[in-house]
Amino acid sequence: MDFTRSTRLLKILFPVILICSGSTQSIQAATSARWFSAQQVEQGKVLFQQHCAVCHGANAEGTADWKQTDANGNYPPPPLNG
Repeated sequence: MDFTRSTRLLKILFPVILICSGSTQSIQAATSARWFSAQQVEQGKVLFQQHCAVCHGANAEGTADWKQTDANGNYPPPPLNG
């Protein structure tokens, strides 16, 4: 993935993390005062479900023991919801 594409993906996914970490009301308030639009948040939801939720969980909760390595020496997906 090139730098421009990954930057664009990050700009779309960042609001999704906010969505996963709060209530709908607080998200609506946050998005109205932020640099991203409601449309970007909706796009980010779709992208998160397609590319991230399989590892990080539908609500960005991560895995229980994400700070400890697995049998292969890799860390499991951390939570993204704060």
